[in-house]
Amino acid sequence: MAEGGAGVALLVPWVASYGAILLAAVMARALATRAGDGRRVDVMWISAYLVALAWIGFEWWTFRWRPRTRNTAA
Repeated sequence: MAEGGAGVALLVPWVASYGAILLAAVMARALATRAGDGRRVDVMWISAYLVALAWIGFEWWTFRWRPRTRNTAA
């Protein structure tokens, strides 16, 4: 369920970084599971996805959603 919601979040620019972070956490757990099983080909693919998700999270971080703050200086 979290994977689907995070995948949809990747399509929306202001929440894409949050979706990428969530998917990277899921992929990190999958990486640990596959590495424990000794599946090296799966580990390489998951590592590539993990790097791509980290890049997406980093690149879209400046466009993330932030709550509005009131300007009380006026």
